[in-house]
Amino acid sequence: MMTSGTIILRPRPAAAWRARRPWRAAVQVEGAETAGLSLVRVQQRAGAAGARATFEWTSRSADFGNARRLANRGSRIRARIVRSSWPGGIADWPVFDGHLSAVRVEFDGGRRRVLLDAFDGVTHRHGGTRLVGRHGVGADDSVAFIDAARLIFNRDGRPTRSLSEAEINGRLTYVCDERPGGGAFWSVADAINYLLAVHLASDERIALPSRQRVESVCGQVRPRSLELTGAGLLESLEKLADLAGAGFAIEPLQSLLGGAGWRMRWFGRGGDRIVVMRHQRAGASMNPTATNIAGGRLGFDHDDARHVWIGLGERERVESTFSLVAGWDPGLESGDHRTFTRQSAGFAAVRDVYRRWVLNESGDWSVEPFSRGPAANLADLFGGATLLRPRRLLPCLSSDDDGRSRGVVVEVSYDSGASWRRHPGRVEVLDNEAGVRIADDPLPPDYWQAAVAGTLAVRVTATLESDRRLRVERTDPVRPSGRRTVEHVVDLPGRFARGRVDAGSQFAGGPADEADDRGAAAAMLDELIARHPSAATGGRLELPWLSATWQVGDRVRGIGGAGLSFAAGDADQPREPLIATVTHDLEGAWQTVLELSLEPR
Repeated sequence: MMTSGTIILRPRPAAAWRARRPWRAAVQVEGAETAGLSLVRVQQRAGAAGARATFEWTSRSADFGNARRLANRGSRIRARIVRSSWPGGIADWPVFDGHLSAVRVEFDGGRRRVLLDAFDGVTHRHGGTRLVGRHGVGADDSVAFIDAARLIFNRDGRPTRSLSEAEINGRLTYVCDERPGGGAFWSVADAINYLLAVHLASDERIALPSRQRVESVCGQVRPRSLELTGAGLLESLEKLADLAGAGFAIEPLQSLLGGAGWRMRWFGRGGDRIVVMRHQRAGASMNPTATNIAGGRLGFDHDDARHVWIGLGERERVESTFSLVAGWDPGLESGDHRTFTRQSAGFAAVRDVYRRWVLNESGDWSVEPFSRGPAANLADLFGGATLLRPRRLLPCLSSDDDGRSRGVVVEVSYDSGASWRRHPGRVEVLDNEAGVRIADDPLPPDYWQAAVAGTLAVRVTATLESDRRLRVERTDPVRPSGRRTVEHVVDLPGRFARGRVDAGSQFAGGPADEADDRGAAAAMLDELIARHPSAATGGRLELPWLSATWQVGDRVRGIGGAGLSFAAGDADQPREPLIATVTHDLEGAWQTVLELSLEPR
């Protein structure tokens, strides 16, 4: 059962205030003021959406062809509100700075309007930027850009962030270091700062946040194996912001020296500021010191359901020691060691004999002609039923005395498993199944003799990826015993992980990079419940004038004078809505409209 309520804020008599409009909108195209263009509206949204504006060609000689040419060239267009003494203290307000993108014609009876759409300059200039290549540390500790490299933060869950910073486009940032024992783990804030340094710091028209500001907003959330290769720059920044529960807005900026440009402003999950609106009670004459709302509509919804939130993180990873089986056709075996060297003319046909060793996790090696026994039973290791599917051996979670992963450790036994030694030669880890290939050429004499005698055995200590994902559940405390249950699934890959060393690993009990983010994921779900309650508040507030005071990312605590506080129906759990959209409407009323939501966009 769904119930809802709506509160309507009736407008105050504002005609007299609007009649005293001591402002005007000045529009410039390519730096030249253009009287024939008027600003219709500007809308500011968070994230990659940026700002959008609509202009009308008001000149009597408005020509659709000229408008098309302006839009096709992507002409830079700027608008500001000038000579205003209205409450809010606006003196010269740069409300939009962007580029024309489209032109359209609207017909209404006998009236024809030529409208031009534009979007902000940062989106225009960098919205098409794709993330290709990365900066990395070489063997000689030098930093270079490698355009063919994939941009992956904490590849395979390993620490791949350099320990020291490099200067790129005048901004200090960490870079990738995938050398053995490379460095530290990337945080979301580190990754954001890297993208800002590489792609935006060279654009002098953009005022970027300091690294300290990004860190304070995004915290130290750590992504695991997050790949952004080929993704869009602004969409990637938005994705990273989502991982940290943060947001950003791109706003026009005008310096004291008269230069124009943009500012990228970041705000945290709790909003940039907590603000309180004001609305006079009905029947009173409008007083601008007591009212900043001309009218609006606020709504709330709730139902009788029990809401359960399910968070799903990365696949769980488990390290153990595994016995491998021969991964070749036994009919190809022989006692002539020369047949199995790369110099042999028929080596291609027998390249896997005595060399390929597999876990047989998919059961492919159980059938004829291999007959290597049943598929590996991983149910006990993973704590539940598993799929018969190919996997891959991943580096150990266990670390050595220097804190580096032990990698994939391959051991051989020449006496049927009575004693083991680490294979000293070359080993290749297979990429299409859980297995390895002995890459020595020729095969070592003692290895060869044990293989011919049938006493050769191989085992590996490594990490496998489970079929289970880290999972946590939380129930909305408002109605924990509702008549029905509604489940909400939150996908969290790249943010929360679980990795453990099984007792069957030869390194069990030693130092390891184990992770169990279930507690952190549960805390995040608690916060999501607070931000996304079953009783949701949202709506629209209309201000009686244009205002630069309210910004995307502000949280509205309540409305003074109207006796409204946003507790979403639960007084002990206030859930203030966020200002998700700010629209400056210059048609008719000349007012600012705020859209409220519990979501940042």
